[in-house]
Amino acid sequence: GETSHAQFWDASDYGLNLIYAGHYATETVGVQALGQHLQEKFTLETRFFDFPTGM
Repeated sequence: GETSHAQFWDASDYGLNLIYAGHYATETVGVQALGQHLQEKFTLETRFFDFPTGM
């Protein structure tokens, strides 16, 4: 999910290690893997259009 700057400092104060990755970065991996799977299983042509959000 998304976070705020304040949450970063809260985690730092408690000694927590966190990964802040936005929706785009974490969700496109699965979509690309699904496309590859469908391409191999059904001999389909698939395309992934990469339009990063910059977040």
